Amino acid sequence: MNETAIKNGSTLRAQALDGAVAVTGAGPDGEKTLARIADGHAVNPHLFIDAAGTLHLFYTAVRCACEETSQPMHSMSKQGRYSEDFIRFGGASPLYPRLGGSFTPGDQSSGVDENDPFWSGLEQAYRSLARAAGAGAEQTERFIAEKRALALGLLFGIENEKKHCPIARRFGFTAAGAPAECLREGKSALLLPVYSVFLKCVMLMVSTDGGECFDGGGYLVCSMKPGCEAVLACGDGEIRLSLKTGDVVKPAGVTRDLGATWESLYDASDFDFDIHGGETVKSRLLNLRLGDTGPSFRFLPGRFFRLAKEVAANEQVFKRAKTRPSGPDTGFVRGRVDGLEGYGVPSVEDIFPMIREHAHGSGIAALHNGELLCVWFQSDGERRGNYGRIMAARKNPGGPWREPFVMADAPGMPDCNPTLFIDREENLWFFWYPVLANCWESSQTRFYKAPKGAYEAANGFDACPRWEKGGVLNPARADELKGKAAGFENGAYVYGEVNGECCYIDAEQFRQHPLPKRSYVKIDDRYITDRFVVAARNDMAETLKILREQRPYPGLTPFFELYLRWEAGRTCRIAAGAERTYEKWKPVMRCLGWQTKNKPLEFAYGGKTRLLLPLYSDGLHWSLTAFTDDGGETWGYGLPFGATAPEQGAGVLLSDGRLRSYFRNGEPAGHIISYESADGGETFAGMRVETQLRHEGGFDILQTAGGLWLMSVTEAAAGPPARKHNRSRLNVAVSADEGRHWTLTPLELDRNGMEDYHYSAVTQGPDGTIHISYSHDAGGLNNIRHAEIRPGG
Repeated sequence: MNETAIKNGSTLRAQALDGAVAVTGAGPDGEKTLARIADGHAVNPHLFIDAAGTLHLFYTAVRCACEETSQPMHSMSKQGRYSEDFIRFGGASPLYPRLGGSFTPGDQSSGVDENDPFWSGLEQAYRSLARAAGAGAEQTERFIAEKRALALGLLFGIENEKKHCPIARRFGFTAAGAPAECLREGKSALLLPVYSVFLKCVMLMVSTDGGECFDGGGYLVCSMKPGCEAVLACGDGEIRLSLKTGDVVKPAGVTRDLGATWESLYDASDFDFDIHGGETVKSRLLNLRLGDTGPSFRFLPGRFFRLAKEVAANEQVFKRAKTRPSGPDTGFVRGRVDGLEGYGVPSVEDIFPMIREHAHGSGIAALHNGELLCVWFQSDGERRGNYGRIMAARKNPGGPWREPFVMADAPGMPDCNPTLFIDREENLWFFWYPVLANCWESSQTRFYKAPKGAYEAANGFDACPRWEKGGVLNPARADELKGKAAGFENGAYVYGEVNGECCYIDAEQFRQHPLPKRSYVKIDDRYITDRFVVAARNDMAETLKILREQRPYPGLTPFFELYLRWEAGRTCRIAAGAERTYEKWKPVMRCLGWQTKNKPLEFAYGGKTRLLLPLYSDGLHWSLTAFTDDGGETWGYGLPFGATAPEQGAGVLLSDGRLRSYFRNGEPAGHIISYESADGGETFAGMRVETQLRHEGGFDILQTAGGLWLMSVTEAAAGPPARKHNRSRLNVAVSADEGRHWTLTPLELDRNGMEDYHYSAVTQGPDGTIHISYSHDAGGLNNIRHAEIRPGG
């Protein structure tokens, strides 16, 4: 338990109860619960009131039922927004340690290699402690081999062009002790000690803006055993760190530059040189994309689909008619949208001038009062960016787009693919993801929510809204990770407590009580019964059945069958935690790697209003959904599905209550695919190739107030002189019969294929106007454009 006194003498307390953090207030009328935060498995809460009177809550969220998936979290409530009777936190935000700073200097990072300076310094610190502690040579070398593999991304990392992205330097940190506040060059600095479970280092996360933004990179090597707490003491221009276990307090280090560098005072005899892998880690890449059991050749999904398209072209499997003229561009004249009766000619404008910095991945919302709000990401790159942020701009009714501002920014990391949504109660939702370790597999989906009255420029919110809810979306299904079945009762296997391992039965259990083939996945010596893994494998099998029966690709079916079988094995091993020796069978990567693109879908389901957000993984090439039936208080997650790598789903509601989602994917002819759900988006099935719709990059869909389906989708401008795989034709596709037939009208078109118009988002305003935002690239510059299609005209 942790407590703090507020100005009127009352006390606020925080404690972890049943995996959640409860904050209570003790006033004249007794104690009552003011806030409850259920965030994974939440532990170790700390309350703190800074000099400005802001209340801060720090805690550790365990994402996937094991310590290696720990993450420090922060919520705050400014003075006047809390008392002994109420607390209004503005949502929960992760703190993102950057152990050792950026992986490489400069604008972009492709990862680290054997010459990484961070590892050189860390190895020296380990060896110095080993000498001082008199540790045995064999134990020391095994320990250092494992830490080297973690620090260089050989374990718990991703290969990236012969370099590695070490996720262990960004994830697996706990809130290690109580926060503190000190003055630095006349400014107040808020400090939180955090501890790396993987690499045994303490860092300081530092905020100099009142808790809005935290960053940290320097480290002090030490062991923090269970029950140990970091204690900070500030004074005389320095910060002293001690480690407290029970009543024993020992000095650990001192820093004079807010944790950038440390003087170690740590007692080396207290350091644990323990090994987690159970064996010496070899100096080789355990590639998360391949796993340990793939074929000896490098068979990557992206390369497969490119090869499939080449084979299809050589064998003339797809004879694509030239539906658009070839030759020099004679100019494009924008006209009315076919199928969109009663609407005028679309108008197009730039939201901001063309810039060289990468600007992409927009989302747009039409507010209830006629204002527009557009978001996009802007950085030195996408996943490899060493900086990046979510930008936004506002437009008042009848006015121009106003100056862009920063909507969200994880320091030293790229933030990507934002989307916005206004729900039926006129709440504003904002979804996006930071990329923690310069690889898509380290993405982490986040959300914020603001009520009506807390986001409009007319109410004084010229920049960011006042968020009143927020957090992390985590589809890992950690509460289902219960390991080996404890018994067999009433015709079914039963499992015990959560322990972080996938559910499974062993060979003897399977011999005694065998299961149907669709109920397990055999991996090594285990029969995995985990629903997450089994659902994805079954979808792959269903897709294979569809390909065999329908044979949409003459001459390619055996090729696809080979790929689907291999891909099912690869991805299921990752999802089961079987691809690595470090904490094998704990699927820690299931809580990361999930990405956003399109807005959620809102509909009535089970007597409640459901908000359903499509998510996808660029590492697993799977999709699934996150959904809430209570306005974001709690979230559920659908089961994954794979097929031809469905990504960036865009959903609509059918008249019979089923859902249909359209997906960008690797289908070799460039067609969109669709899936349907009959259970509110929790499971999807029935993969279908949409032969009327092709795509190059992301797209979006809207069910208009009049019942039409309207899709903003980019395809390539066909024929010479257009370059291959251009994104030069942005279409507005309209269907009046729930997707059975589509009419396509170009909104933007460059027949030369030199300018791109892509990655669109679409919404409809209260007055019926349709708004489309999209990326525009030309001549090495880019910006975000806005098109509107007004009723009448």
